[in-house]
Amino acid sequence: MGKFKMNFDNAGGGKYLKEGLHDVKIVKIEEGESKVKKTPLLKITFKNVKGELSDDFYLSEGAMERLTKLFMACNDGDETMKGEKELTLAQIKSGLKDKMVQIRVVGEYGSKFENGDYVEDTSKVYSKLDPWHFEPAEEVPF
Repeated sequence: MGKFKMNFDNAGGGKYLKEGLHDVKIVKIEEGESKVKKTPLLKITFKNVKGELSDDFYLSEGAMERLTKLFMACNDGDETMKGEKELTLAQIKSGLKDKMVQIRVVGEYGSKFENGDYVEDTSKVYSKLDPWHFEPAEEVPF
């Protein structure tokens, strides 16, 4: 009998995480900027055996609370995380990369053009990261 290819990185489900709570690992962090305002951002990819999901975390003063919440959940129990600190981008990335965290994925309906207007298309549901639900992971996702 011949040989068969097995991709262990993609086994276990669809490409995107479905709605619900997921214990995940941060597997990729890419630097970038928003298309319109050119705001610096980190595109963070979360993954477990059921799939993956990426989201943008803006590095503006007004958006840092969200990234801080993620950082705290990834480093639960770290006694040095008190008060206000200035971290370099390298320190932020190091504090997130390969860390486990619990996220909530929500479904968002697409839209379609119908009778001269855009309406909700319930036949298309897109996975989207709940922007504020970050908790320490309860179990190892791999």
